[in-house]
Amino acid sequence: MEGPRIEGRRVYLGPVTLADAPRLMTFYNQVRHFLGSDLREDMTLEGEEAFIRRVNKNESVYCFGIRLVETNEIIGTISVMKVNTYDGTCETGTMLGEEYCGRGYGTEAKMLMLKWAFEQFGFRKVYSQVYGYNERSRAYALKCGYVQEATLKDRKLYEGQYWDEWILAVNREQWQAAWDAYNS
Repeated sequence: MEGPRIEGRRVYLGPVTLADAPRLMTFYNQVRHFLGSDLREDMTLEGEEAFIRRVNKNESVYCFGIRLVETNEIIGTISVMKVNTYDGTCETGTMLGEEYCGRGYGTEAKMLMLKWAFEQFGFRKVYSQVYGYNERSRAYALKCGYVQEATLKDRKLYEGQYWDEWILAVNREQWQAAWDAYNS
């Protein structure tokens, strides 16, 4: 399901369209090992287009494009999925093109998404999963107020080694403290 446009200082979150498919396919192929994908071959343009159609029709997934405010260029995606309205929880996932990592864009996008999740949608708790070889993703989640709640030992085989999967979560109060620090 397409979500609203959420404005930030350097990035905004907005709908993903079929016109974004070529760039998103490239980004996905760059970082799929961080996403825990079981896809063993490169994503094709047709596969990316099918994915975009599928998530834009799905009533329980919000897939936002992360775009630069100055140029409108798409640099990645951030999704809210596994929505459980009864328990007030959901899970998130983020994908950035390699050239945009380490520049604070992911942190800004996650903070904006969490603001929407807590203030507009009313979630109680938001989860994310990170594999042990993706320390950068874990670090930015912690910066956004997440805490590590669980470790699933030896969960993912990557480059001949088994890695732990970390389950991280943030509630509204934890996010609010991180949001206030981020904006000060």
